[in-house]
Amino acid sequence: MLVTEQDAVMKKWCPMVRLRWESRPFAFNRSNPGPKARVRNIIYRMFFPRLHHQMRGHFFRCQGAGCMMWRWESKDPPPLSAEARKGYCGLAGAPFTFTAH
Repeated sequence: MLVTEQDAVMKKWCPMVRLRWESRPFAFNRSNPGPKARVRNIIYRMFFPRLHHQMRGHFFRCQGAGCMMWRWESKDPPPLSAEARKGYCGLAGAPFTFTAH
């Protein structure tokens, strides 16, 4: 799926995230904090979205061009405007593009 880098960073979750707790012998790529912590996180995210992104969401979100798996739509250097920059996560391979003949 081609998305702008800004949308990827603010809205997409990274499948390579690994969470590690000292009490567990291995890491997970998902977390189940429990209902109380989930409600607290939802409220935090609703009322302080920018702060949530900086303090919590940033660690689980796509890093965009900061990630080694990020790929741009074309081989040419991306344009300077952030709105026109489109790319995808290279983990799943190139996105399917349909061309009508």
